[in-house]
Amino acid sequence: FCAGPVLFVFSWHFVAAAALTPQKAPGRCLRVWMSDAPRDAIFVAENRFVGAVCWFGQRDDVFLVNRLGEFAYGLSYEDSGSRELDIDQVKALILEDARTAPLVLVLTTKSYGQCERQLPQPSRQQRRDGLMWIEYAPPTDISGPVPGQNPDAPGTPEKEDPMIG
Repeated sequence: FCAGPVLFVFSWHFVAAAALTPQKAPGRCLRVWMSDAPRDAIFVAENRFVGAVCWFGQRDDVFLVNRLGEFAYGLSYEDSGSRELDIDQVKALILEDARTAPLVLVLTTKSYGQCERQLPQPSRQQRRDGLMWIEYAPPTDISGPVPGQNPDAPGTPEKEDPMIG
């Protein structure tokens, strides 16, 4: 009777790591993806990922898009309302000529699929088990072709996921 619980306790970390998807535990993906992002990047995330983006990116300036969820109360304060964006505001921020830093969206694949047609073509995107990292270079960088890429080739460059293997 004692062996079952003891084996369960010692094997749980192996079982849990395999069972958790990046949507539920995005830390591993975010750590890898954020290592390529400049420190001055602008982050926009869904409510389920805001905490993880703040924690793993060591940031306190993340914008919120789509549903507010538990952040509704905090955003009701006068000085916090500007942190909430709708998809049209995100598009305007992406296309803003004065923006000098990259803009990164952290969304679920489903959410990005719903708004993908409303947004311009990203300079880089990555996906892993329902989690999306969509990066937009500053407007000054968007005008030219991406180095090493055929400018006549259709589609968006999508990096190989370093965590698969």
